[in-house]
Amino acid sequence: MIEVSVQVINYNTKDYLRQSMVDIANDLTQSGINYRICILENGSGDDLSGVETEYRDDSNVSFVFSPANLGFSRGHNLLAKQATGRTILVMNPDIRITQPRTVARLLDRMDEATDIKAVGPALLTPAGVIQSWDHGDFTWWSKSGFVWREHNQPTDVAWISGAMLLTDKKMFDDLCGFDPDFFLYGEDNDFGMRVRQTGGRLVYDPTVEVMHYGSVTGVKYMYGKAAMDLFLRKHHPGVTGLILRAYNHINYTKLLRRDISRNLGIDSSKS
Repeated sequence: MIEVSVQVINYNTKDYLRQSMVDIANDLTQSGINYRICILENGSGDDLSGVETEYRDDSNVSFVFSPANLGFSRGHNLLAKQATGRTILVMNPDIRITQPRTVARLLDRMDEATDIKAVGPALLTPAGVIQSWDHGDFTWWSKSGFVWREHNQPTDVAWISGAMLLTDKKMFDDLCGFDPDFFLYGEDNDFGMRVRQTGGRLVYDPTVEVMHYGSVTGVKYMYGKAAMDLFLRKHHPGVTGLILRAYNHINYTKLLRRDISRNLGIDSSKS
């Protein structure tokens, strides 16, 4: 039985992809987990023939090639149709596995309760700084995950970043995967909302950490706000949606400014 179907989309990220494939294969093998890895070359024009050659004798690894850029949602939905695992691990090519038994611990967390349908780790920058978009938290006034808080123990959350998301395969199929209207970013927030609408839970586990370079396929500042506006129009129509979109603009700008400052080593409170 295949326990984990790993899905990775490549878009001009060949060098990152090579590293992440080695990392995830080693992690799963050392944990004794049966797995398959499927890579989608998403119309970027990257020559993956060398990578294919490296894995030509590995029956656990396969490649799919699209002539056009399908985007994140459609790309992963395509891969999910071929997945045979009990779970799907959606993973970006710029993820590095830095701790032992990373996937095994996520699986253990998911198996703690039958209503846990998705889990995810803390995402850290190469400098070791936690990324403030690796999940979304509940507030007293909203269950949509518009805010981020740092946690030191597993916590139920509104959504988990699609940069590394372990989810139940049946749940993913029942929801018809990611909403294809989300081209890049926002699909994870929408997926979390729809999982919770079925009674499922998403658990963010910061005791599991991975390194995430971030924004190597698309500039978050260009796509993120538009994706969130789409999410709000879909799930929060009317006057409430207008208010939340205004809040989203303010909050999104604030979070991105803080992360830019962190990555540059600047104290944003002084700027």
